Amino acid sequence: MSSSQDKRDPIEIWADEIESLRYESLPRDVVEVTKKSILDTLGVCIAASTAVPACRQVAEMVKEMGGKQECSLLAFGGKAPAAMAALANGALGHALDYDDGHYGAYMRVGGNVVPAALAMAQRKGSVGGKELIAAVTLGQEIMIGTSLAITRGPRGWKNDWYMGSVTGGFGATAAACRILGHDREKAADALGIAAFRAGGTMEVAFGTGSDLRGIYMGFTSMTGVLAALMAGRGITGVRSGLEGKAGILSTYFQGLYDRDTLVRGKNAKFVSLGMDFKPWPACGWVHTYIDATVDIVNTHDIAPQDIDRITVYVGDSCRNLCYPLEMRRFPKSTLDAKFSIPFCVAAAAIRRKLVIGDVTPHGITDTAVLAMADKVFPEFDASLEAASGDGMSPGVVEIRTKAGAVHTRRRDIPLGDYRNPIGMADVVAKFRDCVRHSAMPLDPSKVDRVIEMVAHLEDVQDSGQIAELLS
Repeated sequence: MSSSQDKRDPIEIWADEIESLRYESLPRDVVEVTKKSILDTLGVCIAASTAVPACRQVAEMVKEMGGKQECSLLAFGGKAPAAMAALANGALGHALDYDDGHYGAYMRVGGNVVPAALAMAQRKGSVGGKELIAAVTLGQEIMIGTSLAITRGPRGWKNDWYMGSVTGGFGATAAACRILGHDREKAADALGIAAFRAGGTMEVAFGTGSDLRGIYMGFTSMTGVLAALMAGRGITGVRSGLEGKAGILSTYFQGLYDRDTLVRGKNAKFVSLGMDFKPWPACGWVHTYIDATVDIVNTHDIAPQDIDRITVYVGDSCRNLCYPLEMRRFPKSTLDAKFSIPFCVAAAAIRRKLVIGDVTPHGITDTAVLAMADKVFPEFDASLEAASGDGMSPGVVEIRTKAGAVHTRRRDIPLGDYRNPIGMADVVAKFRDCVRHSAMPLDPSKVDRVIEMVAHLEDVQDSGQIAELLS
């Protein structure tokens, strides 16, 4: 890690890390988080292939474009040039909103970095598992650290720029450069190219009906591959792209950020240790509400037919997940369902969990869930705003039964958060459930092989085979 006294643009500092980082320097717990992220990302990508129609359209478009058959298309089969494979596979990463992330950084993580790293590994060939771990770890550290520098800085996050689409390309580029073995000069150029493509605002999240919020990681993953390949051919980038006069941090965030976090000073902790892994296929802000609902119906053994009314208490950050109320109760797409507190709470009240099938195009038409959603009423409570202290707002759910009983639960830290974690065994179980939804049926023996490879990734000689087995 660099010295916080280094005044160079972060692009130059990150380039040093891309060239110098060694797998052997990574703490064991960081390695384990990275392996969880790789398997989790692969699983949610595959599940999205049938649950989100837009993902199939991207994959079919990529196939129609043709080109050199370099890298596998997860779940759909076939191959495409590395950048286009990263587009198709990355588009799957956040489509179900079931992917890993970092609450404090207000972003999802693995789907930006893992598809780019695997595409590069497959294109290059014979990339060992240790190199894949180092590449993914560094990419995720950079993108999380950049987001945290903003969200924890004096400006904070203003719900304006979409953090993943602004910083995800840097993570994907760092990983791709590391896989290709770029020296610091080429890495700096690649990151400078990625800086030119960084953008995207929260308007994509405020409305309903758009596919873009689900598939945006296709753009960040593709950016990483393109930037690394372009720099490899000698194309130069803007190396002052973050802190320059019109750099991203200066222009987008008025120069207000925590620089020590940004450049990852010598005493900085690995920020990827703060990642979360989702047990439910929904927006992270909805999880505390699902947890509270499941707890109530399990503890009191409340049957769906006994529920009279459900009240969900929300702070400012979660208001847009409840309104317009009619649209949130009766979502028209998988994406809208996953970003709806009323719909997800209704499904959880009935199923005592939330599964992929609940948010598929078929699942969102379930008449029992829709009838329950009509009983969900949001109430504003300003005291709930980000009280958990690490980016997430707590969720409070009140269920009133027809017999007149009232049960209330508050959840500040969702299941899957690093402070309330799920283990690798849970990620494996989630992966197995996800692959059942693959657009192209996957051989169970290949699924087992992938699980084994990722679990012992440091011993794998050719990590590019992982994508091959899942396509």
